[in-house]
Amino acid sequence: MTGDGVRALVIDLGTTCCKVALLAETGRIEALAAEPYARAAPEAGSEDPEDWWETVRRGVSRIDAGRAGIAGIGLAGRGGGMALLDAAGRVIALPSAARAAMTAAARAPLLPAMRRQLKLVRWGRALEGLKAHDPKLFARARRVLGVKDFVAFRMTGEQAIDPASADGWRWSPAVLRRLSVSPDLFPPIRPGWEILGTLRPRPAAELGLPAGLPAVVGGHDGCCANLGAGMIRPGQGCLTLGTVGVVRAVTERPHFGSREFSTLAYPLFGRRWACGGDVASGGRALQWFARLCHGRDGVDAALL
Repeated sequence: MTGDGVRALVIDLGTTCCKVALLAETGRIEALAAEPYARAAPEAGSEDPEDWWETVRRGVSRIDAGRAGIAGIGLAGRGGGMALLDAAGRVIALPSAARAAMTAAARAPLLPAMRRQLKLVRWGRALEGLKAHDPKLFARARRVLGVKDFVAFRMTGEQAIDPASADGWRWSPAVLRRLSVSPDLFPPIRPGWEILGTLRPRPAAELGLPAGLPAVVGGHDGCCANLGAGMIRPGQGCLTLGTVGVVRAVTERPHFGSREFSTLAYPLFGRRWACGGDVASGGRALQWFARLCHGRDGVDAALL
C-alpha cells in the first residue's frame, strides 16, 4: 500500500468468496484480498450469516485496512442468500430440514406476474415454506436480510436493501398480496449510494477499524460491476465473469423475456435498468483452470 490521501474500503460478498479492496480517490486499487468462505456449498455459496461476517473480518485483516486512512465503507453482494433475524436482531439458526423446506418452497413455479420482483417472491415463498414446516420457528422471525445487507447491519445496526438487490424501487403491492407473510419482514428499500449508518464500536474492534466510519447501503454485485465497467447508457452491454457468467444491457424499461427465455431486470439509476441473464459456470471455470495449471486450490489461484 502506497501514497497518502483518502481511501475507501470496498467489500464485495460474492458467491464463492469475499473480495476486500482499498481504493484511492483516483479509483486505483491499492490493496486487494480474496477470502473464501469457510462453509460454502459448491453451487449456492455460504448460507451461514456468521460465516459471511467472519470472512469479511479475515479479508479486512489481510489488507491491513486499519492503517489506511479510510474515509468510508462501500459494500456489494450477491443476489442469493438470506439471513433471518429475530426481534433482537440475532440470527435465527435454521435446521437442515427447515432450510430444505424453504428452498423447495422458493423454487416452486412462478406465475407470469411474479417474475417482476423475484427477490420478494423467492424470499416470501421461502418464509411461507418455513411457516408451514415449523410455525414456532417462523413466529420468531422479524426481518430477512440479504448477504451484504446483513454485513451492513452487523456494522451499523441499520437495516436496508438497495433497489437492484430488491429487483425494484419498492416492494410490489401485487406480489405482497399473494404472499401469506407480513410485509414488515422485508427491509426498507433505499438507494445504494445513501449512507446507511456508521461503524459501531464493537464491530469496529472486530475489524480493526476506527469506529464512526460511514457505510453506504451498497449494491447488487453484478450491477456494481456493470456500472464500474462504464455500462450506463441505453444500448451499452457488459459481460462479467464472476462465479457465474452474466450478460446484461442498459434499457429504458424493464424486460422480463418470455415463457421460453427468462431475463432479469435490475434498477440502475433514474429510469434505466440492467437487463439480461446468466449461466452457472463463468469465473468458476477459470478458477478450475487456474488450479489445474498452477496446482493451487482456493480463491487466490483464480487471481493469477
